[in-house]
Amino acid sequence: MSIEENKAVVRKLEEALNAGRADAGLEVWAEDLVFNGRRISPQAIAQLRAPLWDAVPDLRWTMEQLVAEGDWVAVRSTMRGTHTGDFAHPAFGSAPASGRAVEMLYLDHYRVVDGKIAEAWEARDALTLLQQLGVIPAPTPPAT
Repeated sequence: MSIEENKAVVRKLEEALNAGRADAGLEVWAEDLVFNGRRISPQAIAQLRAPLWDAVPDLRWTMEQLVAEGDWVAVRSTMRGTHTGDFAHPAFGSAPASGRAVEMLYLDHYRVVDGKIAEAWEARDALTLLQQLGVIPAPTPPAT
């Protein structure tokens, strides 16, 4: 596939995510996907996303930068939404709905093979998001 076709696959993923469901966009993931170094199914990705969608149902991604070379596509994007649902995650803890606006930076690298994302490396600013959700305390500024 061409670089532009690979970029189109990643754009299709963003459009699906902006449709507002944790299971959106599963059709762009390869069945033998490697995600952050582990082999998982597309359905497992939806399960990983579900707690965030439950807490922030109006999630929207804005692609800030999209760069591609060969079969790799790199994306810098920002996720924004409103914390209107309870957040509950087995690894991170929980927080009741706060009504606060939240924002998280994503840096993603996707390898596209035959029109599907075969490998994904996602890095996100989860610490800041967890602070915004109230799961962990935000740092206090030093006294002057």
